[in-house]
Amino acid sequence: MKTLVIAPHPDDEINLAGQWIASLDTAENEFFLLYVTNGDYTKKKEKHRLKEARDAAKVLGIDGKHLMFLGYPDGILDDVHLYNASENTVVESRLHKTQTSGTKEIPEYCYLKNGVHHLFTRENFKADFKNAILDVMPDLIIVPEFDSHPDHRATSLTFDEVMGEILKEKADYMPIVLKKYIQEGVWHGPRDYYYDPPLPTKTAGVRTYSGGQHDLDSPAFRWEDRICLRPTARTLTPFLTKNIVFRAALKHKQEPAGFKMLQVINADVTYWRKETKNLALHAEISASSGDGSFVNDYKYYDSANIYNVAEPFLDSERFCWQPNEGDAEKTIRMKFPEGVYVKVIQIYEDCNQANHIRRLIIQADGAGRLAAADGADDLDDEVLWQGGLREDGSKTKIILPKAIHVNELTFTILESTGTPGISEIEVFECEHDPLQSIPLPEYRAAANTQAPKRRQGLYRMEEMMLYLRFVPINRVLKKVAGIAKSIRKRS
Repeated sequence: MKTLVIAPHPDDEINLAGQWIASLDTAENEFFLLYVTNGDYTKKKEKHRLKEARDAAKVLGIDGKHLMFLGYPDGILDDVHLYNASENTVVESRLHKTQTSGTKEIPEYCYLKNGVHHLFTRENFKADFKNAILDVMPDLIIVPEFDSHPDHRATSLTFDEVMGEILKEKADYMPIVLKKYIQEGVWHGPRDYYYDPPLPTKTAGVRTYSGGQHDLDSPAFRWEDRICLRPTARTLTPFLTKNIVFRAALKHKQEPAGFKMLQVINADVTYWRKETKNLALHAEISASSGDGSFVNDYKYYDSANIYNVAEPFLDSERFCWQPNEGDAEKTIRMKFPEGVYVKVIQIYEDCNQANHIRRLIIQADGAGRLAAADGADDLDDEVLWQGGLREDGSKTKIILPKAIHVNELTFTILESTGTPGISEIEVFECEHDPLQSIPLPEYRAAANTQAPKRRQGLYRMEEMMLYLRFVPINRVLKKVAGIAKSIRKRS
């Protein structure tokens, strides 16, 4: 299996897929790493981070020829991120650069491919991103999900944008796509490595944005929908210093990646699968009014300002299909010229909870009747489903009693509050097992085991040595004082 891991910065590949890569045989599984930025938000880091990425990949068994660096900046001088810049606007990095770069030993992607450096424009960024994916044509893609870091957000949203285009252009290409939070429950997770048995990934808790409460940093996914996979024992060694993922992270000397492995490495690796077999991607879209192209662009949400940490989706309605208030029927149609079988429909509405669809009706083939896929009698009722959608922007999943053959699906908003909008519609021929074709087994916590206990003795000594190595001395002294206080209480 050919796997592409897309990292916003050098060291993010460890959080995204370190345990994944270390758990699979690199002789049977071909890994490629794509780095979006050079991690160059200071002059010192500019000199080292590309080489550090290559050294870390070598520890994990990945050849340097399988590394690609887009060469875009980590940090923009202006208050508009490259992702949100207008198409041909050239942005300037913190290091006052305006074009992609690499090093003499490690040139950036566009220079290797075309012998030129690209200006920092959104258009170039998107084109390089898309071409790099097409050059690899991976079977599986691991990519960050939208979290609190602007470069992680830009990587996630740009990937969705270019992947939607690729899927429409290449109807027979349907890779597995796994999205993962780099910070949620990982880089910002609890420092819980030294437990027996090892602990799984934990969520940071409820988020409040877009007028409501959400499980995660992005509205489309829920914690309960996560896929938990079991890595091999070589990534769960009792001593962290014996762990291959830790040894790879140590190569990233410009960032505290090694110390962060106390939080990053868990008993499971947690992903959210984003399906590429969506029939709606290849449908002809028409709407009573508004821009219907939003409902099949592979983007569940978007952000007009990814620098806004607390409220990144303030203008979410700009990226949805929104019919005019005066429409006699607020309707969007999907036409499948060759006809398709439909079993599952998933709808994502605007995540702004002030705008909510209280009643939606789904019909098939206009006034026609539906032929059951199993050869049963025709169905008289053209109404497939009606009801309200989830208010938080996550999916409303509709499973039909049987797969039916349709040429057209019609979605009509009957009751709503605010200014209703739909950000994405997915149509599937059958229910999909999210674990299908994934090479790692599902993680299941052992039943009836004793409560996990923190390892003591030499393990505490190792942790203290890590503090001395990575953490400023004032923080170390506070930690020592805390440990001493807890020992006194126990005695």
